[in-house]
Amino acid sequence: MRKTSKLATKIYQEHLAMFGEPGATFDFKTSQSDRDLGCPSHIQVLVWEPDNELNLTRFTTIGMSDVTLDDNEHRTELHFSLIADLKPAEIDACSEFIASVALSSFKTNNKFDWWNRITTEAPVPIFSDSNQLLLHPAFVKDGWDTIESGERVVKIMNLVALTKQDSERADKDGLTDMLNHLYDNNISFFEPR
Repeated sequence: MRKTSKLATKIYQEHLAMFGEPGATFDFKTSQSDRDLGCPSHIQVLVWEPDNELNLTRFTTIGMSDVTLDDNEHRTELHFSLIADLKPAEIDACSEFIASVALSSFKTNNKFDWWNRITTEAPVPIFSDSNQLLLHPAFVKDGWDTIESGERVVKIMNLVALTKQDSERADKDGLTDMLNHLYDNNISFFEPR
């Protein structure tokens, strides 16, 4: 059994308090070559399937925040939420995807922060026309987007899949205009499109 850091334990406990026990847990051990690049030794992905209160499948990483990139003032964990009837193979694919996104931050020395857009190597699972993600803070005012542990602040990056059209609109008109287009047209961040 692997040893869990105090920070990872704190993040896990915060998630239990917020969402309850996860329905599934996936553990992705990194290769030695990835660890040589500064990646954490593993990324755990927790999954909460829809319940009576919320028709949302939630994925979260644990372990990304064990390592920080040089000069980065905060540490990071990822959330990815979907409104979709996911099959077991799709849950597996989404879990593997969020783990690979987490590791990509270290492999490319990309300091994830809110409102950044990142391009993924593989398409976003469940989304037919997306290989770019928006790193979004909390979706509601006073929502949950940080975890504090001593002097460390862990920012929660909510992954929002952007279609090719969304990305082109953000490139041409700016991120605010693209987001306003989504809001004005009642386009959900969580539903595949």
